[in-house]
Amino acid sequence: MNIERILEIRYYPPGTERLNYILEKLDQHEKKLRDLSAKLNDAFDKLKAKHIHTLLSEAHQRAAQLQQTYTIHRESFKTKMEEEKAHRAQLRRQFYMYRTGKYPAAI
Repeated sequence: MNIERILEIRYYPPGTERLNYILEKLDQHEKKLRDLSAKLNDAFDKLKAKHIHTLLSEAHQRAAQLQQTYTIHRESFKTKMEEEKAHRAQLRRQFYMYRTGKYPAAI
């Protein structure tokens, strides 16, 4: 194709039907992305709640071990038990906040 022939080709803007079709497709893509975003947010929230639940379970296991040790050596481990108790309470509050949808600012 020579340059003169290329210059003769004129640009014709798409018609209204084509523009409506393009807008409809863009709207469909926007809805898909919005749904995907919502699903990802839900998955992240569930993962965060699962993580806090795992930490809480581990804290309970440590508490059970400390309870056994506590019965043997009451006074030397009393302060450690109180610290673990406060830590578990904090994790429990965070877990229930995530579970009910009331999200804390930071963990």
